[in-house]
Amino acid sequence: MVNCKQIALVLMALILFTNNVISQKTKGRIDLRLKHLAENEKFYLLDFDADEQIIDSTYSKNGQIIFNFNYIHPFMGAIQKAPETNDQIQMTIFTLFVDDQPLILEDDYINFSNIKVKNKLNAINQFSYDLIDSIKVFDSNNRYLIEEKNYDAYNAGMHKYQSNYHQATFNYAMQNPNIFSSVYVFSRLLTEFNSDTVRLFYNLLDSIYQISEWGNKIKIHLDKYFKVKVGDQSKNIIGINNKGDTLQLSDFLGKVVLLDFWSSGCGPCIMQKSYFKNIYNHKKDSGFEIISFSLDKNLKVFQSSTLDDEWTNITDFRGYFSTAIINYGISYLPTLFLIDRKGIIRAIYYGAAFGTDANKDKDQLISKLLLEKF
Repeated sequence: MVNCKQIALVLMALILFTNNVISQKTKGRIDLRLKHLAENEKFYLLDFDADEQIIDSTYSKNGQIIFNFNYIHPFMGAIQKAPETNDQIQMTIFTLFVDDQPLILEDDYINFSNIKVKNKLNAINQFSYDLIDSIKVFDSNNRYLIEEKNYDAYNAGMHKYQSNYHQATFNYAMQNPNIFSSVYVFSRLLTEFNSDTVRLFYNLLDSIYQISEWGNKIKIHLDKYFKVKVGDQSKNIIGINNKGDTLQLSDFLGKVVLLDFWSSGCGPCIMQKSYFKNIYNHKKDSGFEIISFSLDKNLKVFQSSTLDDEWTNITDFRGYFSTAIINYGISYLPTLFLIDRKGIIRAIYYGAAFGTDANKDKDQLISKLLLEKF
């Protein structure tokens, strides 16, 4: 007959075994070969999926930055140059996908304009780097349309770009499911795919990718699959503003709210601020508020990018892992929700609109909602 002591010993052994499995680490190596790189400069490797935790540090030597480190799950990493003074913001020079393959990258330290994945095992990752950077290329190539105030042409180009981006992401991820970059790019566009497609992709993943931060985001999406739609009750959001005060979306019940999801690295998000400033100044005394929820994860970046904004800016520094991002199904920036005085979502807008008449319908609906009683 099994006694209590034997049961306790079995349980302890099981716990020790489980902890050992969970804590098993994989060795990783990153080799950056950069032109125009000075000697003996300090660099950090950060885990963006773990609140920018420092994984490793090293010094530049002979045009190279080499990291040798241990990790548990594949992650989205960043390489940052150590600031020379305490007042400086750490400069991110690369973001990259870290998995079980050694990674060799080449570029120019001056402008980082031509990142190349050199080793064959990670050559497929080159597509994902190009895919993520393509929005910057689009914006750069079409900025002249904004300067010429040809907003219709810019918006048409943006719509075509988005369609091509979504299709390219889907094809890339489904053809290469078990590399971390596929998990990352697919998880950024979850609301663009139906639940059957998301479940199909998730089931193709090896367990190490399923339990990664981005794989877990896909699972959370499947567990509570929905797409926020007009007529739904808005879900509460909690964050801090650029002064450090904690604010909630529910604090503004009784006002008409334009809820904006954005980040300082999003060109169209920055360009729409002129529209925000104009409509906020015209409507704020009538019970109108703009709440911009930032995906920025760095306090100094968040504060500096919102310093001149008169409306409310908040963040929780969790980026795409934020509960707010998951609850509202955000996969593209900027995305805006127009919420009435009772907290009901009355309209959803994807992307920024530019030009005198581009926001006409939005302006008219805001004016109409302001006339409604709480």
